[in-house]
Amino acid sequence: GEEFECMIASCTDTEIVCKTQKKSSKHLITNSGRHPTFGPGYVWSVQEITIAPGDTINWIWNLQVASDDTKISVHQVSDSTLDEYDGVGFKSMRSANGRFSKTFTNTGTFYYSSEPVFQDGLFMKGVIHVVAPTEDVSSNLKVTMSSIEAIQEITDEIPIPPKEGCAISNDLSCVADAEITDTYVFTTAHCLTPSVTSVEVLSGGAESNKTGFYIYNGAKLSISGTGFSSELCENVIKIGDSKCVVESNTDTDLSCTIDGSDVSLYSLSDHDIQVSILNKGNAVNDVQSSLDHSFKLMPNVDSVSATSGSWAGGNLFKISGSGLLPDGGKDTVLV
Repeated sequence: GEEFECMIASCTDTEIVCKTQKKSSKHLITNSGRHPTFGPGYVWSVQEITIAPGDTINWIWNLQVASDDTKISVHQVSDSTLDEYDGVGFKSMRSANGRFSKTFTNTGTFYYSSEPVFQDGLFMKGVIHVVAPTEDVSSNLKVTMSSIEAIQEITDEIPIPPKEGCAISNDLSCVADAEITDTYVFTTAHCLTPSVTSVEVLSGGAESNKTGFYIYNGAKLSISGTGFSSELCENVIKIGDSKCVVESNTDTDLSCTIDGSDVSLYSLSDHDIQVSILNKGNAVNDVQSSLDHSFKLMPNVDSVSATSGSWAGGNLFKISGSGLLPDGGKDTVLV
């Protein structure tokens, strides 16, 4: 369909395996609006907009008459009455000509403003509503190779094979049957979409602040929401690209431990949490703030290879622990 694509994971002569992915939309906001006093260039072209999770806002501004004191910026604020940066959300540089992009993965309402455009204190404000779809959407399957479209022979539903020893449920009883003609139909259903409403660090967390959770390898997380699976193996949780091993589950609560055994995460970089259910798909993040599901892995040293050596140097010193992979390479580490 027009809203989804299927990213191919494997392909043989008789079978294609792919994962559905929503096509993200990009929305452009410029400074082409007209201010009642100062004229064009001092109001955003769109001051209120509704988008879907995963969509991107692109701000572009260009002041025709600029000075050292006349510049535009974009930053997140706590509500529509405030102008000051909230200290945790998105923020751009201030310039006469510039651009800034932000992808919104959480549902909710996000307010933004500029710094004073000039000394008179003019602020350029806006609001973004991120709303998950509530209506089911049915799309016809289309498979093409180069410019040739495959014909489709409609047969009975094929059961989903187990994945990694997990017998995957395929209960679609909450979805109305689509009318099938000469093509297969895939329905994205609200009742099959899980949601994450809160995330908590149960153990292994460093001191948290407004910029997100700081955790150590081995941290245990608690995740609340709706639409989770009662089968343990059907719940998949990732922090960035690394799995968080699920240890307990209900249809509204999950707990998992970050062990870093599959993928090493960069330290002190933002890593988002993603929950998916086999074979429903990804959960929507309905947490209050985008920072409530953002994690930074802290470095931790638990052993060293030596405690003494020559005063002239030359001793090979091995430091072991977790969270020691720096974003930016070895030049960013000082020992």
